[in-house]
Amino acid sequence: MAGWRFAIDRGGTFTDLLAAAPDGRLQRLKLLSQSPGHYDDAVLEGMARAMHWPADRPLHEAPIDSVRLGTTVATNALLERRGARVGLLLTEGLEDLLLIGDQSRAQLFSLRQPRQYPLQSAVTGVRGRFDAQGVELTRLDLDALRPTLRDWLDQGIESLAISLLHAWRNPAHELALAELALELGFRQISVGHRLSSATRYLDRSATALIDAYLSPVLRRYTARLEAAIGPGRLLLMRSDGALVPAAELGGAAAVLSGPAGGVAACRALAESAQSQGTLIGFDMGGTSTDVCVIRAGQAARSCREVAGLPLGLPMLEVHTVAAGGGSIIDFVDGQLVVGPASAGADPGPACYGRGGPATITDANLLLGRLLPEAVPPVFGPAANAMLDRSASERVLAALGQQMRDADGQAYSAERVALGALALADQGMAQAVHGLTTARGLDPSKAVLNGFGGAAAQHLCGVAEQLGVRELLLHPYAGVLSAWGIGLSAAGEYLELPVERVLDRGLLRNLQQQRGAWLLQQQSREILPAALRLRLDGGGELDFLLPWSGGEDAAELEALRMAFAAAFAAHFGHAPPASALIVAALVLESREGQGDWPVQAGEAAAAGLPERARWHDGCQWQTLPVHAAAPSVRAIDGPALWVQSLTTLYVAPGWRLSQDEAGLLRLSHQGVAAVRPSEAAGGHIADPVRLSLYHHRFMHLAEQMGEVLQRSARSVNIRERLDYSCALFDPAGQLIANAPHMPVHLGSMGESVRAVLNSAGGTLAAGESWILNDPYRGGTHLPDITVVSACTDADGQLRALLASRAHHADVGGISPGSMPAGSRCIADEGVLIPPTRIVEGGVLDRIRLRQLFEAGDWPARDPDLNVGEVEAQLAANRRGAQLYLRLLDEHGGAEVQAYLAHVLDHTEGLLRSRLRQLHGGQVTLRNDQGAQVAVQVSIDAEQGEVTVDFNGSSAQLADNYNAPAAVVRAAVLYVLRCLLDHPVPLNEGFARPLTLRLPESSLLSPTPPAAVVAGNVETSQLITDALLLAFGVQAGSQGTMNNLSFGTAQWQYYETIAGGAGAGPGFAGCSGRQTHMTNSRITDAEVLERRFPLRLEHFGLRRGSGGRGRYAGGDGVIRRIRFLEGVSLSVLAGRRMTAPPGLAGGEAGQRGESRLQLPGAEPQTLAYAEQRSVPADSVVEIRTPGGGGYGDVG
Repeated sequence: MAGWRFAIDRGGTFTDLLAAAPDGRLQRLKLLSQSPGHYDDAVLEGMARAMHWPADRPLHEAPIDSVRLGTTVATNALLERRGARVGLLLTEGLEDLLLIGDQSRAQLFSLRQPRQYPLQSAVTGVRGRFDAQGVELTRLDLDALRPTLRDWLDQGIESLAISLLHAWRNPAHELALAELALELGFRQISVGHRLSSATRYLDRSATALIDAYLSPVLRRYTARLEAAIGPGRLLLMRSDGALVPAAELGGAAAVLSGPAGGVAACRALAESAQSQGTLIGFDMGGTSTDVCVIRAGQAARSCREVAGLPLGLPMLEVHTVAAGGGSIIDFVDGQLVVGPASAGADPGPACYGRGGPATITDANLLLGRLLPEAVPPVFGPAANAMLDRSASERVLAALGQQMRDADGQAYSAERVALGALALADQGMAQAVHGLTTARGLDPSKAVLNGFGGAAAQHLCGVAEQLGVRELLLHPYAGVLSAWGIGLSAAGEYLELPVERVLDRGLLRNLQQQRGAWLLQQQSREILPAALRLRLDGGGELDFLLPWSGGEDAAELEALRMAFAAAFAAHFGHAPPASALIVAALVLESREGQGDWPVQAGEAAAAGLPERARWHDGCQWQTLPVHAAAPSVRAIDGPALWVQSLTTLYVAPGWRLSQDEAGLLRLSHQGVAAVRPSEAAGGHIADPVRLSLYHHRFMHLAEQMGEVLQRSARSVNIRERLDYSCALFDPAGQLIANAPHMPVHLGSMGESVRAVLNSAGGTLAAGESWILNDPYRGGTHLPDITVVSACTDADGQLRALLASRAHHADVGGISPGSMPAGSRCIADEGVLIPPTRIVEGGVLDRIRLRQLFEAGDWPARDPDLNVGEVEAQLAANRRGAQLYLRLLDEHGGAEVQAYLAHVLDHTEGLLRSRLRQLHGGQVTLRNDQGAQVAVQVSIDAEQGEVTVDFNGSSAQLADNYNAPAAVVRAAVLYVLRCLLDHPVPLNEGFARPLTLRLPESSLLSPTPPAAVVAGNVETSQLITDALLLAFGVQAGSQGTMNNLSFGTAQWQYYETIAGGAGAGPGFAGCSGRQTHMTNSRITDAEVLERRFPLRLEHFGLRRGSGGRGRYAGGDGVIRRIRFLEGVSLSVLAGRRMTAPPGLAGGEAGQRGESRLQLPGAEPQTLAYAEQRSVPADSVVEIRTPGGGGYGDVG
């Protein structure tokens, strides 16, 4: 006789379960994942309840055929840091790789950065190395490692992660180490190249570490489950969508185990509907919302970051936003906020009856979009009570009282709830929007499929934000991820790294690899093969294209044409003439797909009312309540549809129908529902709309940045993220920025206003301008700014969009345009005054190219410059499209009003903060002996600040002069850090500010002064001086440690992390970018693959942070060997002076730059130096530590 079959999704708040009885009946259950005092494990409890299994009989005696499970056990262990003790083996010289990461800081405007808490308990470097082609450079010495590994075992470290540089190309050393570890007795051995095909060392190393950290935890959990249910019954969902036996699932492959089930369900829905369009999965649970995209029946796979570490595994692509039914509603600094904190399962929302806070679930319950009678009674102290609507009303009314106390306006519980739902809908819609537009898809033309416990209440609202007009709701929507897990198949998904030029010889080689793999698949279904192709030298963006398996000339040409079509669809123009690189070969097979028939029309528990109270946004009314049935006529909103574990809110303007399979379809009828946020008008700012518009404007800028990064070709933009995007009002006032580069953000406004002045005060429709002039808002010449008009249908200028990006080279006396020895602006490259390059929507490519070819030292690769400008124009166009959509959806009057309200609100917050601070006076000297003197004076009564730099040095003969726009950027950055509130940097920060700069000085130079180091070096000194004057942080490294090198054929530039200063109550962060930059460091394997060099060392400079009650952060040591002669330029600071401590804390150590020529002793370089060096030369940069805070004792 057949036994029970289970498909289960164990989430963070709820555990969803589908149970198929031996007679074919299906049950759906939803339990709290944690219910202390009632059951120990929700998975086992749910199975027992479904089978009505006696509590006194062991579960393994039950007639169970199979259990398919997706679980967050691994993810939770990672987030809560409850993994195994791990020893980590990395290539010698790179032992601190996972502490430094990509060197960027997570919170751009926070002085108190989160400290790095490593997952590994111990790490050691492995001597033995391959080059980027897989040729052995240094032999592996296993005997030298044996004592260390034995010591680790003696300390109780039984989990080992192994990751070596370029092991994806040649794994011999990793395999030898794994064999040794097995011989010595390590219980868990995670090997980088076996786990991940990533061709980035950081990603692969993080994957090995996460796997070693989580696999023992996951194994313990699954062993406990198997002991309870019996062996051979349990299959687990892998993050890539395949089911595997429990013993075969490693921790790294399990971090998206549950969400992968939702993607699988959406893919099945798309297949059943034979849809070749786009289906968006919208899975809203108790803690978060997961979004996926199914295109032409296929789900994308990608790598992602988990808990701050990049995971180099192909996982079903899911974008997670911290908004769920349990997201906490709060009132903070004059704004209503939703999340990211969650009430979780315990205590849960207020309506759970355990003293929890106000949440999104409470808002839905209060407004009548969710009925207590429709939800199983599993709440309260005894886990047997219904949802408590009165508790929801109490906590929301209390928030309304807080809001009334703040501004005197009346805020009922209903008004608070409506505002919170609007914020939640917008946040989730922005997540959908970001995921779809990043793939060149228009979300308004997609179908939105809602599932999870809370999605059905928000489906219509999110759809309206996106312009989506067709929605789906499955009969199993409340447990759809479990259904997807049940449908999934066992199988294999491989991405085999290649990194070779596409030609027929390579295709023959790949054909042989595929043939060998096919022999291993036996009876599995083979899915079409694919290749990841990218441009040689065109960054890391690739396109996944189908490959027939052929190798003839026709196949080669077909691949090239497919790539050209994909490139043109993505960028809007044909790809440049360049070889194609095959990044990876993609192979997939599957077998044993599950069969879980859909049984439609299962209603919730009896006792539903026929009508229910419902708030329409203006007043209380009643709406009809429909219990699910096998067939139903069309239902027009407003209405509630209640089926097992799901309550669907059908909003006004939507029509619900049901097809033969029981699938619910909602279509928009073209009737606009009244949105409370719009109905109130825009003349008076209210907390809800302030928060909405803050997020809308910031989202716009973030979307611009996404387009720019995807479209650019250079390492500087694609890898290092050295760019910024922002929205300005028609007068050139900064409204919102994405959290990009601080030195760009506060200075771009001057460039935008310079364009307006040159254009006669306004821009016409279809106009874009370019400039890099440091005397008109620019920073230094490589930072190219593009400004574009956003005009309405009448041609009226409604906003300005600007993007600034650091180009790889704009000419000058040294490759990379960062010359150490420049003495006038002409030495640094081409200077571009405000110049119109797009008129009537048409780009003048001839004029643009001429700009980069002008002067005595023109750009070395003007074609690349033109391509980067086109990427910036694409970003600006995206911003304009989004702004026009805002005007269309919310009305020009309201949007323009909130341009002003956002600035007013920011100004008010800053004035309040300034009243709590004290000023001071500080003088800092740079390595030349020039000084930055600043006096900060605060008028507490008015909430105003005067920043006076009189007393600073006169204009310098070298290039450390900082343009006035850079000084302004540093001041605004500091004010934004002092506010410590989640608002974008905007012009409101400048209103309480009086800034005084001495003419013709270091901080306000006149042409033709050189400025390249002023932007990157003097800006850091200014920031340190200001923070010291305010008394909030000791000196940070105070430099960007600019290193550039190259030849006439190639150029490379990077800034190198250091130590952050400590402050009251916090230690400084180590090995992170500080203050005015936040660029990433290029991955070691990408660096060695793209350029003729070898990265010999990159690690923390331990002990370089200043001592104090709170210690300063440590700097880093970075050592590079050149494999061919290059022109080398170092631009740095804090080589002669040290980062100062504060309040008795000691100074951090000074930086040092060293050069060792072949056969010579190392020599110390000056703070600014340029050399032509031969092959086999070594440069070593030791970056400063941060100053300490407070007396050492």
